[in-house]
Amino acid sequence: ATKNGSNLSMKIYDWKRRTADESALHEEEFTLGNLRPAPGARRRKNRKGRGIAAGQGATCGFGMRGQKSRAGRPTRPGFEGGQQPLYRRLPKFVGRPTGPGHEKEIF
Repeated sequence: ATKNGSNLSMKIYDWKRRTADESALHEEEFTLGNLRPAPGARRRKNRKGRGIAAGQGATCGFGMRGQKSRAGRPTRPGFEGGQQPLYRRLPKFVGRPTGPGHEKEIF
């Protein structure tokens, strides 16, 4: 058993570099030249649509049916599912308040 105040330390293990020596992880000073992400912080890119054995084949995680499973962009930018979009609810922006000939009043 360990008593209170003992020096417990957790070993940081890098799963991508299994033989990595993490003992000198925090000894060097951080500069812009030696910055790197912490071990385990970056995940590999998921390759979709490469067969069912790859784990993300066939439907690639998008399900069988529905608008989001179809090819192409699901909806256009600003579309709110049938609700009147924000850019049509607001009045048109007319005039040039900061255009040429405009003098700004400083309060």
